[in-house]
Amino acid sequence: MLVGKSYHRPSCQYFRLVYLLLPLGWLCLAGSIYYGVRAQQAYLAYLLVTKTTVEGATWTINSDMRDQVFWMLLGLGCFLAWLFMYLLWWIFTKSIDESRGGA
Repeated sequence: MLVGKSYHRPSCQYFRLVYLLLPLGWLCLAGSIYYGVRAQQAYLAYLLVTKTTVEGATWTINSDMRDQVFWMLLGLGCFLAWLFMYLLWWIFTKSIDESRGGA
C-alpha cells in the first residue's frame, strides 16, 4: 500500500482525516500497556520490598489497572470509530472505474 497504487482511498478529504484515528488508537493502546506494566511493578514491589503496606500496594495496583482499562477502551473506541467511518465510506461511495487507475 505504501509503494503501490492498486488501493482505493476516499476522495473526500474529510473521510481521509478519519485515518488520523489509527495513530491515536495505537497511542492509547501504548498507554494501556504502560499502565499494565506499572501495575505489575507495584505488585512485584509489594512482594519483594518489606516496607510496603497492603493498603498502599492495593491502591496503586487498582489505580494503575483502572488507567490501563481506560486507555484500552479509548484505543478500541478510536479503532471502532475508524471502522464505522470506513464502512460508511465503503458502502455509500460509488465504485471507481478500474480502467482509469482509481483514486
